[in-house]
Amino acid sequence: MKLLLAGLAAALVVAMLVPASAPAARVDVRATGDVAVQGADAMRYRLRLAYAVPSSWRPIGRRRGLTRRFGPIGSCRIRVTLTAAVVADVPEDPVARTVRLLPAGAPGVYDFGTRTNGAYRVARRSGTGELQAVLVKPATTVKQQPAPRILWIEMRARARVDPRTECHSGGPRTVGQQLGDAFAAARPGGFQL
Repeated sequence: MKLLLAGLAAALVVAMLVPASAPAARVDVRATGDVAVQGADAMRYRLRLAYAVPSSWRPIGRRRGLTRRFGPIGSCRIRVTLTAAVVADVPEDPVARTVRLLPAGAPGVYDFGTRTNGAYRVARRSGTGELQAVLVKPATTVKQQPAPRILWIEMRARARVDPRTECHSGGPRTVGQQLGDAFAAARPGGFQL
């Protein structure tokens, strides 16, 4: 009897120490590509991206340059497209830039934040089932900035709900949070060619 009670007590201790659910598995995505700088003639930049997406996001199609596609995700059959670019634009605060590039619609902002010298924002476009996300960061390794502008690294995501499915707000909200996690931990960088 004492042996049985000791075994039950040990099992209870182990059950309390083991987490109820393991964290969601992630898949690392890395991409490198030489891109023309938008807004600066004849400038080229080697862009390097590293970010992680949930392992439940299945890749769609071929990997082409810096663009990656995932889906269908969940019962809403959401398709996500991630892209990146280097843009010559006015110097400004990264948070103000994300707000300017991605103003909040009626449904609002799902996630936002800052990382060192960059910022990200995830919002739903009003009147649509579309989510958009943007991460901006000043390009640091530049031979010469195109004054009076500077180079910005921009990662963008667009998530679209399949219009043939019935979808409640939980699906896009979950994907919005997952995009926020991906952009919060993303490591964009590179150098001018």
